[in-house]
Amino acid sequence: MLGAVALLIIGRMLIKLALALTAKALNRQHLDATILRYINSALSVTLNIILVVALLRFLRGGNHHVCRAAGRGWDRNWCNMEWTAREFCSRYFSCAAAAV
Repeated sequence: MLGAVALLIIGRMLIKLALALTAKALNRQHLDATILRYINSALSVTLNIILVVALLRFLRGGNHHVCRAAGRGWDRNWCNMEWTAREFCSRYFSCAAAAV
């Protein structure tokens, strides 16, 4: 449990650092402030989701906690991570890579 708390604290610090560096880099490009906030928010949400999944996996919960929290409508194969890239591609996209 102590390791999970340390992972959370270090993860949040790294997220803040990544957001600050991204904001600095985008400010140098002289982008509109609205676009900067949008990119920063999207990055923040993405990194926080990754952190939560990492914490759940660290606590040996795997993706099952994510699936249970989201409800019963989740695809069982996604929750178990038993599919391959080829199966994913053929199932969710009509791409040529699935035929290979």
